[in-house]
Amino acid sequence: MGRLSNAGFEIQFPANKKFSSPKAIVGYLNPLIEKIVSKNEYNVVYFLNKKNLSDQTQFTMTITGSRKLFDELRVDNLTNENWTPTEEVGWFFYRVE
Repeated sequence: MGRLSNAGFEIQFPANKKFSSPKAIVGYLNPLIEKIVSKNEYNVVYFLNKKNLSDQTQFTMTITGSRKLFDELRVDNLTNENWTPTEEVGWFFYRVE
């Protein structure tokens, strides 16, 4: 399996018949996403965060993946939001004599 970065974005789906649950949304998104990137280049998750808890008329899904995915993914008339680039962290150890 490939390495996923923490880069990603969100899409807010209305809670309706078509998008009745996070599981239904993931099932809907996977084939659309896999036309753009391969299976090991993305992840779709639903976080039970403040936004999702306070507004139960919607499901905000978080998609981790590339900027290409953010730019090319089109879902009905929904908007890709909150692009977050990868933040790399490194630890360096050296010895001083």
